[in-house]
Amino acid sequence: MSEEPIVSIPSDPTPAPPAQPTDEKSGEVVCPREAHLDLRLPILEVLTNPNLPDL
Repeated sequence: MSEEPIVSIPSDPTPAPPAQPTDEKSGEVVCPREAHLDLRLPILEVLTNPNLPDL
């Protein structure tokens, strides 16, 4: 069992690209269709709560 030295990975000075898909033409982040929904609410509550506006 040979011990290998631990190589520290230098931090990348450039920020990582956003994980969201971007529009190739404009370069802006494409807004998904579900962006207008409040995903913090449980789906069942969203579907059964009469106080929420119709989707």
